[in-house]
Amino acid sequence: REEAIEKHILKMPPALSGIPMVYEPHERLLYVGASSRTQLDLFIDMFYQTTKVEPVQLTPGTLLERLFQTTEASFPVLTIGGRPDSEPMTGRDFLMWLWFYSETTGKLEHPQYGEFDLMIEAPLVFVGEGDAQGAAETTIKKGDCPLRSAEAKASMAVGKKLKKAKLTLTRANQIWSGTFDADQFAFSSFKLPEGESMSDDEIFAERVLNLSIFREAISSYFRKFADLMLGMEFPQFEKEIREWAKQRDAI
Repeated sequence: REEAIEKHILKMPPALSGIPMVYEPHERLLYVGASSRTQLDLFIDMFYQTTKVEPVQLTPGTLLERLFQTTEASFPVLTIGGRPDSEPMTGRDFLMWLWFYSETTGKLEHPQYGEFDLMIEAPLVFVGEGDAQGAAETTIKKGDCPLRSAEAKASMAVGKKLKKAKLTLTRANQIWSGTFDADQFAFSSFKLPEGESMSDDEIFAERVLNLSIFREAISSYFRKFADLMLGMEFPQFEKEIREWAKQRDAI
């Protein structure tokens, strides 16, 4: 048995795995390439054991505290169809607004990085209040136009909101894309713009810069969303989204 184990170990050397991360000291930010919530929790635990500093994940709650000095509990809830949610689901509200904004305006001007545009694409995952599994979840993957499907319209009509969707952000000829999980406030299958640098150091610096640009753009979209939600014209703004959801053509 020992001989067989030793023989196979020589043929199959152990594989090393890790969780990639980048620390941006000027912004005091960590970018973590975790593939699941379990991996992220493991990274946070190991990072704390190593540095005695516990990272705080960027969430709608932390953004509201930093940008608006308010809490998620006191933030308005967006009602698109059905009954109002009893608890704030700010991430889902933000994703629903991104979808609405992408079809009505899309473009956003950043003072440093210029003009961005965004697009929401399938697969789409709609979820009812308080549920992430089972009958309360509707997934739309295929079809001629999933965003215009009867299933998408029916989901919104009964009060379901987007929990996951593919988000594509563009600036000139640059493209960022990934699947946005509104509850986790994180991206998976994330792709950065194609680089132009040659050396390893230049490629790394370019990728970190593109991560920073993407974060700035998403923060700007979130700021615009929160400004509307917290503004005096919130009732009119909510009415516009409800009309958009109700009157959109279904294929």
